[in-house]
Amino acid sequence: MELKVLLCFVFLIILSFYIIEPLSTPEKEYIYYGYVPRNIYYYYNIGNIFVNPKWIIENTTIRDYALLVVIGNYEDTSVKVLKLPEKEVIDKYTVGKMEYRITKLPNATFFKVITSRPATVLLMGGAAIDTWPSNKTHKLWPRRRAISMFTTSTNGGYIGKEFIFLATTELPVGRVDIYALEDSKVTIYDRQNRIVKKLEVKANEFKSVFLKSYEIYRVVSTGNIIVQVIDENREPDTLIYPSATGGFIGTRFYGIGVVPEEWLPLEEMAFIVTGIENFKLTVVDLKYKTTILEKEFKAGRLNKLKLESYCIGVESDKPILLMYVGFALSKKVVFLGLRGGEEAYIYVPEGEAYIFSAYEDTIVTVDGVQHYLGRDSYMLLPRGLHRIGADKTVLIEMVKYGNLRTSVFRKIWEFPYTAGFEAFGMIIPPIQGIEKSYDITLKPLRAEFPWKYILILAIVIVAIAVFIIIKRTRKQVK
Repeated sequence: MELKVLLCFVFLIILSFYIIEPLSTPEKEYIYYGYVPRNIYYYYNIGNIFVNPKWIIENTTIRDYALLVVIGNYEDTSVKVLKLPEKEVIDKYTVGKMEYRITKLPNATFFKVITSRPATVLLMGGAAIDTWPSNKTHKLWPRRRAISMFTTSTNGGYIGKEFIFLATTELPVGRVDIYALEDSKVTIYDRQNRIVKKLEVKANEFKSVFLKSYEIYRVVSTGNIIVQVIDENREPDTLIYPSATGGFIGTRFYGIGVVPEEWLPLEEMAFIVTGIENFKLTVVDLKYKTTILEKEFKAGRLNKLKLESYCIGVESDKPILLMYVGFALSKKVVFLGLRGGEEAYIYVPEGEAYIFSAYEDTIVTVDGVQHYLGRDSYMLLPRGLHRIGADKTVLIEMVKYGNLRTSVFRKIWEFPYTAGFEAFGMIIPPIQGIEKSYDITLKPLRAEFPWKYILILAIVIVAIAVFIIIKRTRKQVK
């Protein structure tokens, strides 16, 4: 009898786990992957670059590590850093909102980051910037180097109403652009929660703000926005533009353009637009509200565009991928992702590129050939243009070296070794951030007739005409 009562009691306890709502739900994991470049050093020319170049490696720039910076978007965010493929835990901690922790990772390390809530995960390194957070700088870069990048929001994607990030601009202050998907009132705070700036941005417009360099900021908006840190001293280098509806494959994009004086002659720098289907593209200059391109493109081609504009809005009638590949000898680390079921033509520049899988039995297809990847595994992607797809969400990292085979610079700037990184940095999106979609009603992206500028011009013309008439009248009176 006692045994029966005991068994019934145990059964009721087990049953309660299924019928009683738990006091707390399990924490959701946010997964990030990455690879540390193996070549972190800087070449230095001590000869005549056009007649007798003599390149040496500056010894004080040789590094055997990079910095993994994790900034908390929420209080009590647990963080775990693992080395791959061993899955060895190399760091573990808890970070608060606006707080940061740094983990040094050796060159050529594959790694995984797990957070309990979305965080800002930044991979950065090189002698030009890796003295942060100290005030000390390298002798060759007393103002540090700026790194252009889009920032992730506190929800993990690139669109949102709150962003926390490190302003990786050149000292002492640098430019950050805010693109509005909806009419927005924006407030910017520093780490002490002091208001730095307030502004209003209308949908399909942008505003630039100037913030202290290499400081952490929080941007809060009433509407959905995109935030981009800008390097004003050089063209934007290699960038992948996030879609305004989530992920990287989409029909609407916003971001920095390239002004005419930054285009180098006989160079390979270009915007690259690719699509699985034929598509019609419209590009608008957001500063002057003029249409700078309307054109149809064929599917599966490497479409190179020279978009001369301060900041651009891009709209397509079919899903596309938009990227910018910079100056041939420039170096950059960039990330992008494909959602499960997505395909894209992706251009892989000179260097290394890896695709990471967060799920078991992920099928990655490259130019029709299937590859099977397990959880936390990765594979090398070949350079060039490739049709890539996956049945589950994947992350791609590109490590762009200087293209030493370019015909323009082969003779005068050919290095004896692999080009190195004096500075690199990029925020890593979580797998869950790539998967996130946004239900936003976007206003049509079209250039408005510039009545304001015409009115100003008309006023100026009338004023000049009146001045001339008055002057002539006075002469006649005399």
